[in-house]
Amino acid sequence: MPRPASKTHVLRTTRLLLGLSQVALAKSVGLSPDTIKRIENHSLTMSEDVAFRISGYTGVDEDQLLQNRNPSEPLNIWQEPFSKAWFKEVFTAEASKESIDFWLSYLDFRIRRVVDTCASENPKAVHSLISAFFSAIGRLAADYKLRPKAEYLLWEFIQKNSGDPGFRKQMTAPSSWVKRFDVIPPAGEAPGPMGNPKITPRASTPTDRQWKDPQSSRPSIRLRLAASGALTSTVNQQKVQKAKSAKKPKRRPL
Repeated sequence: MPRPASKTHVLRTTRLLLGLSQVALAKSVGLSPDTIKRIENHSLTMSEDVAFRISGYTGVDEDQLLQNRNPSEPLNIWQEPFSKAWFKEVFTAEASKESIDFWLSYLDFRIRRVVDTCASENPKAVHSLISAFFSAIGRLAADYKLRPKAEYLLWEFIQKNSGDPGFRKQMTAPSSWVKRFDVIPPAGEAPGPMGNPKITPRASTPTDRQWKDPQSSRPSIRLRLAASGALTSTVNQQKVQKAKSAKKPKRRPL
C-alpha cells in the first residue's frame, strides 16, 4: 500500500477530485507516472511546462499548481472552486458557436494589446514577438493533434488569397512569417480531403533560418510556407530582375 504524502499537493487534490490514477493522469498530459508521483511527494518541483500541461488538461489554475498555494482547495482557471462537475459540465463540454466567437474575440483583443505594447516600447522586437505567437500556435496544434488539418486550412487560405497583389507582396517579403512554412501539395496532385491532407515539407537549404523554440531545447517543426505557382512565379521574376541588374564583368583587351 503506497505511503501517503506527508504534505498535500494541489496536483494530488485535483487528481483525486477527478478520480484519476497517477498513471491515467500522466498518460493524458504526456508525462511519466513517476513525474506525477515525485511532484505529489514534493521530491520534484513542478516546472512551468508541466503546470501548463496539467492546467490545460484539468482546468486548474496554473499559478496555483506552480506555487502549490492552498493545496487542499484547488481553483479553476476562472478562480472559482474546482470540482469534477465543473470539469465535466463546463471545461470539457462541447463549446457553442457563441462561446467560440467570444473567446476568439477575447484572444484577438489580448494579442493586439501585447503587439501594440511591443510596438510602442520595443518596435524592433515586433517580428520576434509575432514569430513567438506562431511558434506557440504550432506547438498547441501539435499537442492537440490538429496540425494536419490546420496546415491544410492554411494552405487553402494561401491559395484563396494568392491572387491578391498585396498578399503576394507580403508573401515574398524578406521578413515575412509565411516563409517559415511550405504547405504545397505534391506536384501534379490536388490537395487531399480534410482528413488526409497531402502536405509535403520542402527540404531546408543553407539559406534558410534555423528556427528553434526559445522555451524548449527541442527544435520547433517549422515548414516554409509558399503559395504554389503564385509565389514561385513572383520569386522567379525577382531573380530575373536581380540577374539583369548585376554588373557584367569587364572583358580584357586582346
